[in-house]
Amino acid sequence: MGGWFIDIAFREVFSSKILITELIGVILFSAVFSNISSSFQPYGVSDSGFFVTYLITFSIIFTNFTAMTTLFENTVILLSSFLKVLLPVYTLAVSLSGNLSTGVVFYEYFIIVVLLLNWICIKIFLPLLQYYLLLELLNRFSKKQNISRLCEGLFLFLSKGVQVLFFLFFGFHLLETMIAPSFDAAKNNVLNKMIGLIPGAGSVIQSVTGTVLGSSLVIKNALGAAGIVFLFLFLLLPLTKLLCYVFFYFLLSVVLEPIADERFVECISAAVKCGLLLIKVLCMSSVLFIVIIALTTLTTNHIG
Repeated sequence: MGGWFIDIAFREVFSSKILITELIGVILFSAVFSNISSSFQPYGVSDSGFFVTYLITFSIIFTNFTAMTTLFENTVILLSSFLKVLLPVYTLAVSLSGNLSTGVVFYEYFIIVVLLLNWICIKIFLPLLQYYLLLELLNRFSKKQNISRLCEGLFLFLSKGVQVLFFLFFGFHLLETMIAPSFDAAKNNVLNKMIGLIPGAGSVIQSVTGTVLGSSLVIKNALGAAGIVFLFLFLLLPLTKLLCYVFFYFLLSVVLEPIADERFVECISAAVKCGLLLIKVLCMSSVLFIVIIALTTLTTNHIG
């Protein structure tokens, strides 16, 4: 099992080893060429060589980053599909445990969050992140950085925007869990007392109802726990792949920093920042879904 996981996790990363090897070769060649051509600086040989090697490096980094964004996009789509399958089953279990109002509210809110996050990640976040990396690579093209403030502002908007969305979605769900479960508890308490007023059979019906609701709670909690475990296992593989990408790029920047031009190293560092932001978005999205499921499960653990 462990060998299978390692093989799957690193297969996609190793498929890009040619691009990484080419990147190392181009940057090393640029460093050597820059030192040799320094004596021809009046003729512009050094600058021309740098521009050519920089354009090659630009294309290699952006091509490899495209593989990361494709992995991220596929993960988001599959995650949304998985949650759409889990949602009706879990909502039914919540409703059958005596929490009908909570189940309805949970279903409506959760499906909105899933669809909205899927749209934001694919239609807004990914294009802006690719645009940011493109600006960073263009910004390093000359020694004078003309759009560094724009790059900083765009990255700040992306990184902080993810956190704001997380707290907004979590805050709305927190408000829902403060109202809907208490309404169900009051409703169940009234129904339970009305059943107890039935002469003769009231206590028997109460006992049977309590047993059925208790069993429903066990099923609901089991489904919630299983959903969280499957969600964690589902995200483990793509997160491992993205971490490998980021680690290799970071290691590459560390190795090349003493010998390569600073602008090449900054380009690789920009790719590392983008990769870390992809990981951050995936982690925060998964944590949001896990917290929503766990909070709903905990707040509906009562029998009227």
